[in-house]
Amino acid sequence: YSRYVSSNDSKVELSFAKIIFNNQELSNLSIPINNVIPGESIEYSFMVSNNKDGNVSEVSIGYSINIETFNIIPVNINLYNEVDDSLVMACNTDNFSRNTENKLICKTEDFELSYNKEIVNKYKLVISFDKHNNNNEVWSEDFSDLIDFIDIKINSWQMVE
Repeated sequence: YSRYVSSNDSKVELSFAKIIFNNQELSNLSIPINNVIPGESIEYSFMVSNNKDGNVSEVSIGYSINIETFNIIPVNINLYNEVDDSLVMACNTDNFSRNTENKLICKTEDFELSYNKEIVNKYKLVISFDKHNNNNEVWSEDFSDLIDFIDIKINSWQMVE
């Protein structure tokens, strides 16, 4: 009778899908929202892909996109498919709830990146500050002195067929 025991304390990055923003691969991205003026919009484009350095993943990947913010500044946060300009998610308190830290947590539906061909999903995050509030009054520019952040996170996993 014999027995073999082995252990290893190594840590492995288990995040499969990455955000590609400004030619960098990231698991999350923090966007500062400051000096936003009522009536303006800001756009950020990013991609999620199943390849790195030209090598396509050998497994199918599932992923979702989380957007988190304290939403201190009354902005509209919308995520679009950049290819056909369709709305992927409207991140607001009508559709999503706040956590115990009072952060607004918004999550897309799950998406799949197949392993048999290179796929790049392109997204556009649009942050707009309406010129008027719900009472049709012009927003005070006091909001332009506030600072808020929008955090984008990719949750990904290996698909089992």
